[in-house]
Order: sequence, then structure tokens, then C-alpha cells
Amino acid sequence: MTTPIPELRFPLSEQAARNLVFSHWDLLQHLARRRFPNDDNTAHLALDFVLEKLQEEGWHRIRSWEGKGKFTTFLGVLTGRLMTDYVRKIYGHQRPPKWLTEKKDPIWREAYRILILDRFERQEAVSLLETNHPDRDRTTLERIVSEVIGHCPPRHRYQDSQGIAIDHIAEPASEAPTPEAELEPHPRALLEALESYIRGEGDLPDEARPLLEKLQTHLELSDEERLLLRLRFCEGMKMAQIAKLLGIKGDPYKRLNKILTRLRQACEAAGIL
Repeated sequence: MTTPIPELRFPLSEQAARNLVFSHWDLLQHLARRRFPNDDNTAHLALDFVLEKLQEEGWHRIRSWEGKGKFTTFLGVLTGRLMTDYVRKIYGHQRPPKWLTEKKDPIWREAYRILILDRFERQEAVSLLETNHPDRDRTTLERIVSEVIGHCPPRHRYQDSQGIAIDHIAEPASEAPTPEAELEPHPRALLEALESYIRGEGDLPDEARPLLEKLQTHLELSDEERLLLRLRFCEGMKMAQIAKLLGIKGDPYKRLNKILTRLRQACEAAGIL
């Protein structure tokens, strides 16, 4: 997935950094397609965003690589973080749901943004879409809006006049929770903490942040190990593809199992599993 490059001298010059990126262009395209498998347009836009960020300040992000470790690992981790920034730019800090990424028509993402992120009411959303897309008939737009609303939990949609989400209003509990239940981590929070650790992200919901802090005291993975986990479990790549991409020698499954064993042991040591 890469083309031969001349011997490098460090620190990298701007031209050398640029050449490095474009010699790995196939890798960047591959990562974009894996991140947005059902939306070529978004994959291209995300790749443009990544390239724009990499070019900033004379390719300073690339020039920060000092030759330690594989450049493909460095570039893969950096690209993953920048693509996450792009997703947040488009969708906010809330990741787009799977059903939305499977829609090829961009109008679905626009409807999602208007309803869920900008929090317009149903009829306001239909009117906005009608204004932006005069070629679409109103019945189709109403159907799209209704389907988006149907896919999303009420807590994402309805707010009272004070801007307080309805499901944040406390209701009387039928019985007090046990101390054990209060200490037990919520499965969703644990998954969010693990995914954040794998992706190398620090922006987490309050519920998941303490779990990540506990985990980090018991586990330290290299950038390549994190990238392997991210490609396998976050991007859904096959192990044969990952082994080729990262240049893994030997049995990649043994490498993966060793990492997962360390991850499980760290979770147990931290008391979060």
C-alpha cells in the first residue's frame, strides 16, 4: 500500500514530510474507506480534512515523527484521531449511529443534524429541508424526518423550555440501589472507556472517565498495539488485512490474543471487570 521512499534524515524537512504522506496515500484512502464503508462521499471529505490538517504549519504533525517505530503505525494512529475530529465536526461529540452511516443520501445526515444536534422541532426540520432541497417533495422529507426521530431515543430530542432534557428529571425510585450496584460499572461506560483507550481519545462522558483512569494505571499499550485493536474491533478489518497493513510477522491471532489477555488482566486488576 506504499511506494518506495528515499532514506530519511531527521528532523524531517517539510518536503520530506509531504513526500512521506503521499507515498502512503493508498494507506490513507484505505483507512478512510474502512471508517466510512457505505459512504464514499464522506470518506473523500474526511480524507480532505485529514490532508488539510496534516499540511498545517508546514506538516508539523508529520515532522514530529522521529523515526521511532513504524511510520505506518504513526500515520494510522494520527489519521484515526483526525478522522474522529472530522466526525465530531460534522456530528458533534455524539458518534453517528450505524443506521445513519448506512444511508447513502446526504440528506439523511442533514436531517439528523437539524433534529438531533441543532434540536429543531419536527415541522421546523421539514421546512428547513424543504428550503434547502426545493427539488424534493414534502412527503419524502416528512418521511425522512419521521424515520430519523424514530431511530433516536427521546432523550436526544425533546427538551423543555428551560433546555433541560426530559429524561434528566428525576423520578421516584421503586427501591434504593444496593451498594454493590452503585459500585458496579455500567457496561456502556466500560465499553466507552475501552474504546477511548484503544482510539487514544481523551474526550469521554463523565460516567466512563473514572474507568479509563483506573485502566490506564494497570495497562500500557504501544501505538501499534492500539492501532491493531482499533482496526480489528472499531473498524472491523480482517486479521489478514491488518497483518499486511502493519507488517506483522508470524501468527497475527497470537499477537492479538496476547494483547487481549493483557487487556483483560488490566481490567481485572483495576476492578472494572
